[in-house]
Amino acid sequence: MSKTATIRVIGRDMDEKMLHIREENCVWTLDEEETAEQQALKAIPDYLWKVADYIDSVGKWQGTATELLVAANISDVKPNQFTRKMAHYARDVFSPRGIEYKYTRTEQKRLFEFFHDDDDGDDDDIDISELFHWGIPQTSSSSSASSLRSLEGRKQAWAMCCHRATRRKAYGASPEPL
Repeated sequence: MSKTATIRVIGRDMDEKMLHIREENCVWTLDEEETAEQQALKAIPDYLWKVADYIDSVGKWQGTATELLVAANISDVKPNQFTRKMAHYARDVFSPRGIEYKYTRTEQKRLFEFFHDDDDGDDDDIDISELFHWGIPQTSSSSSASSLRSLEGRKQAWAMCCHRATRRKAYGASPEPL
């Protein structure tokens, strides 16, 4: 008979947890408590963490999944498996480290491009004093005539719909079949 057990704690007003317990001399002892976040992180394959470490060390990288696995010295996963897991777990592994990636397809290759995002809106090379030379107005423009007509049409349709529904309630008529 097993002397260990795992209890899944879940409820409406509490966070999900996994309690790993063991029994000794008829006394149960808590070995480990895992939150849902910890469980999710455990599900992430190790090779994704290795790739994230590699990208951190080189800063910027571009190439195929096969080339990336060779460069990061990972041999226990196929490129198609890596790509699938990469798409699934990228937000959990790469985003917290400030690593962004783009995935593009050409006729011959499927390319990854990894780079660090400095969270400044990608505006490093823009001098804000030059914006008025680009024709960007200082104040917002007013709505066009066609936008105003469209908005007025929606208001009228909504009013007619509400009036019809109110009239049905007042007279007790059943809804019209579609």
